[in-house]
Amino acid sequence: MGQLAGIVFSDLANQCTPRTNISFKRELGKWNAVPYETVSAKGTLLGALHTNRPQPVTLDPQLKGWHRIFVGVVITTSNDDWAKNIVPLRLSGDAACTSFTPFKSLRGGGVEDAFWKCADMTGQSVEISKYPRGMDNDVIIAWVRFVPMTDEEVREYLADLANPANKRLYATNEIFSGKSSPCLRASRFRTDNVHHPEPQKLHSGTARCSFRPTRRR
Repeated sequence: MGQLAGIVFSDLANQCTPRTNISFKRELGKWNAVPYETVSAKGTLLGALHTNRPQPVTLDPQLKGWHRIFVGVVITTSNDDWAKNIVPLRLSGDAACTSFTPFKSLRGGGVEDAFWKCADMTGQSVEISKYPRGMDNDVIIAWVRFVPMTDEEVREYLADLANPANKRLYATNEIFSGKSSPCLRASRFRTDNVHHPEPQKLHSGTARCSFRPTRRR
């Protein structure tokens, strides 16, 4: 496997702000920066483990126009334990965040290059955060990657998005931690290959959750 295509931000410790929220030491209340190298990228990843809940950091790619966005989600050896690595991300223009979790476990760990969505990045930044409450999961992210789209690709994407036959609405109901409430994406009906910690997944990677109403007593 060669280098990742597109514009890759893999040195997140030095590319995200505010720097005061990031430390190369294991400090409570700050993102832990760890140097890494894979066959396709190297830099510094950001992690917030267990009970550590730092304030969000922002990546400003200073891009213009439409791009496909990919996320380097770290695969941990404990990923089967309630999908330990859960990474909430949102663009500055998004109403809410999207959660990513590795699609599978990998013995010894690794990084999964997961597709997020297509977006006009003009004037937009990426917020990396951790849920302020709920289960003490990890958040570990290695890179954010942007691949420019051609005019034809943008037209096809917008036409597909506007097609009523493709409209989708999904919601999450995580009864154990309450962490899913801020993750509900109601700003649009279509979802783009979202990896979510719910165990039920469609073939596209989009989470599906069943709601069973109960009577009040």
